[in-house]
Amino acid sequence: MIRLPDFLDDIGLNAVRDAMGAYNLGTFSGPKPAKTLTRSDLDRLVSVGIDISSLDEVTQHSDGTLVYKGRRIVLYIRDINVYRGGGASHDDLPKYHVANCRTLDDMRAQNRFGRYVVAANVTGEFSINQIRGKDRVTSTTERLNVCQNCLTHLRFDGFEQGLAISVKRQIRDQFTLTRFFDRYPHDVVSADDAENELTAPLNDYPGDFGRYATAAKQRAGYRCEDCGILLADRHLRRYLHAHHINAIKYDNAPENLRALCIRCHACQPGHGHMRSLKEYKEFQQHVV
Repeated sequence: MIRLPDFLDDIGLNAVRDAMGAYNLGTFSGPKPAKTLTRSDLDRLVSVGIDISSLDEVTQHSDGTLVYKGRRIVLYIRDINVYRGGGASHDDLPKYHVANCRTLDDMRAQNRFGRYVVAANVTGEFSINQIRGKDRVTSTTERLNVCQNCLTHLRFDGFEQGLAISVKRQIRDQFTLTRFFDRYPHDVVSADDAENELTAPLNDYPGDFGRYATAAKQRAGYRCEDCGILLADRHLRRYLHAHHINAIKYDNAPENLRALCIRCHACQPGHGHMRSLKEYKEFQQHVV
């Protein structure tokens, strides 16, 4: 075993340091604890999941989704108690969570404990332990439903509690984790690793923006979501715009797009230039 010398006492190195004028040595600390998952952890995330001891281990991203060590995840409770013969019915099974919804807030407030598991699979099937009395555990793989409070929190596909039950059920049934992770990718950027001027994507409209804009207008029924004016007639639709709430032009998630008439759009911060457009003047003269 070779023992390294104390470089602070090395005559040759100190002479070089003096010649460079590097008199202040400063301090040194080891690397920060890893904030990311190991390869083994990633494999477990997409297979059986990872047990966590507290909801505090999961953080909320700025878009409302759930993050565990730099990865967007799904959260659910693995262990359920079964109080009747046979297996648990589908209604007894837990819902999985994709957002920091009201249900999770209630769990924290009530200090409720459970065997929380974070996962990143896209199948919608999860490992469940059904417990019947002491030492009677049956492990199964079950297809779970997404929490509707999560859908409300994200306004996923326009979901909100005021919708008709049949509409809410349809949105819930059409929800898949593949679509969720397409919209909210697994990898996230933390505040410590924020994008800089070299790594941040260009803040410009993507080539398929028109498709997202049309969808936003359709969700609003071609009605301005600020003033309420209806612009459903085909010759009026050009006066209805899709506005990016967070000003990030490539973020076309439904909850980031609002249908606004050109007048209301021009009132948004940084959009005053729209008042000089020909379409704005036409709108003011002939539509309103």
